[in-house]
Amino acid sequence: MKAFNSYDAVKKLTDRGVPEDQASEIINAIMVSKEHDSSNDTANNQGTKVEQELALIRKDIEILRSEIATKSELSEIKTELVEINSELKQDIANTKSEIKQEINDSINELKQDTANTKSEIKQEIDDSASELKQDISSAKQEATEAKLEFKEIKRDLLKWIIPLFVAFAVVLIVKNFPI
Repeated sequence: MKAFNSYDAVKKLTDRGVPEDQASEIINAIMVSKEHDSSNDTANNQGTKVEQELALIRKDIEILRSEIATKSELSEIKTELVEINSELKQDIANTKSEIKQEINDSINELKQDTANTKSEIKQEIDDSASELKQDISSAKQEATEAKLEFKEIKRDLLKWIIPLFVAFAVVLIVKNFPI
């Protein structure tokens, strides 16, 4: 028969997911059971051995129940994570849609503002052009009136200057050529 190593036995149980303190208790119970077997073969010891084995079985059942509960909790956590992931995907899709709508609204507002600004600028240019045409027309009118006034002044001057020159010429001629 192979020698019993309590350290290896505890390690095997912990490798299977049993907490170390519980594994130590189980191995200690087995060792106590083996010690009793070797020292006493009485009926009482056999009853104790059965009770100890039952205690070990109960501990194993408790460990299995805790593992099952842990697996159930993990399953619940997984379900919750799947739901959270789904909600996050929906939130991301909604956010993308909202951002896209805001961008489209901003673009439409910019287009409208641009159209309004173009219209205002065109109207201002048209108004300025009309004012400029009016100013040019007024300037032409004033220039025409000034030309007419200049012609009248010229005509009036000529009416006075020509006879004055003739009189001056006559005076010069008479003065230079005495009769």
